[in-house]
Amino acid sequence: MRILVLAYGIKKVLSGRFKLLLNWSKGLNAKLVIANSNVSEKELHMLNLPQEYYNITKISDLLDLMRNEDYNYIFVDDRDILLLNRSDISNILKSKKVITYVYPIKGLWALWGLPLRNVMSRKIKWGKLIGRLLGYFILKNYAKIINKYSDIIVAQSYTASGILRYSYGIFPDLVLYNPVDRNIFSPRVKADEKFNSDYVVLYLGSGDGDTDISVLGKLCNVLRQYRLKVYTFGDRQKLKYLKNCDFEYLELIPEQKLSDLYSKSKFTIVPQVDEPIGYVTLESISTGTPIISLYPDEGIVNGYNGLYGSDRLFIILLEKFINEVLTNFNLYNTYYTNAIKNSEKFDMTKLSRTLTTYLMYTDTKFEI
Repeated sequence: MRILVLAYGIKKVLSGRFKLLLNWSKGLNAKLVIANSNVSEKELHMLNLPQEYYNITKISDLLDLMRNEDYNYIFVDDRDILLLNRSDISNILKSKKVITYVYPIKGLWALWGLPLRNVMSRKIKWGKLIGRLLGYFILKNYAKIINKYSDIIVAQSYTASGILRYSYGIFPDLVLYNPVDRNIFSPRVKADEKFNSDYVVLYLGSGDGDTDISVLGKLCNVLRQYRLKVYTFGDRQKLKYLKNCDFEYLELIPEQKLSDLYSKSKFTIVPQVDEPIGYVTLESISTGTPIISLYPDEGIVNGYNGLYGSDRLFIILLEKFINEVLTNFNLYNTYYTNAIKNSEKFDMTKLSRTLTTYLMYTDTKFEI
């Protein structure tokens, strides 16, 4: 079974989208093709890349590679599927099978960061409604392209699977979460060292309007009250809302350092909306770090390895966690143990084995 993983148009080397495709390539032992990217070789080496990968800048070189490379499956995400709509590429892939990994399509309008949604939804309430409605009709056509060119559709989460089925007429063959490289993201310290840590990690989002800025000021007031230092990363534009925090902004963090940062943090705060499951959550719990989230993330079991709650409840839960869990080592140790245990289902190797087993049993004509 020979698989090509395509990562087209990557803008940020540490983005969740690229990390997802990178981890699938490693887990599937597939060749990674990075095409039309703004990412430099220096930035790429911040990640644990597979031994064999291609970094292509010209579409003509990509076409040549797709014609000449020996593979029978190509793995793309739902943004790459638009590339397959080109006649020259679709002709090449007639003899191949296309595996499409689909994000929660409900959030794609925000993820794409289209100007109308960004400008209108942040200023006026009806703008958000207009943005969602326009996005829905645009993505209905986009869904047709996914159905047309995909042989196997994999949903990123059960939330995504439900939205795809009932809103867009896309019926996933499998639900497989974001794969986490647990060789990198694993516990590096014991629970007692984390319990005595003096800092927390705050994720500011990807920059596509996914962070709820209304809670940042309140959040900072709570963290300052309890004298907790904040290490933060993500969207720099959100730093202006952290004036009341004792924070340090980290940029372009290599994976090994990010794992170390999570491992020694008391907990991680994820104030994002419309994110059924994200890498910050999954990598944090893989290091034994509990999560406080604004959205019911599928990586969090409420009261087990973290807490989630929207708007005002989010701040209440944050204070509850600080007052009850951070003052009781036995309770904190339970969260720590549960986080590690729950992270096993996101293991890159296990998820990749599930996908390859599915391919073997559904398409036996290909040589294994």
